[in-house]
Amino acid sequence: MTGVQLRPHHERKLRELLFTFDFGTDHYRCELRDHGNLGVSGQLITNGESIRSCGFISRAEATSWAITARDTIVTNWAFRVRAPRVLQVATC
Repeated sequence: MTGVQLRPHHERKLRELLFTFDFGTDHYRCELRDHGNLGVSGQLITNGESIRSCGFISRAEATSWAITARDTIVTNWAFRVRAPRVLQVATC
């Protein structure tokens, strides 16, 4: 990766809380994890348990994935009463 300068390990945020919200009786949180030159992973956690994790080259891609996952959860929850279905979040 020429032209890319990585911050020293001690300056990088290894774990970053992107967002958290309560929906119904569930508590959701999304964290981004910096893996240095290996990229960034997004982790979606519900009630303390990881339900989805995916790796990306850049923080922007991980953030976009997290926002899509959040929107999918909110949309599916809103229609759960009319049409129960299995929750599908963006796949890697």
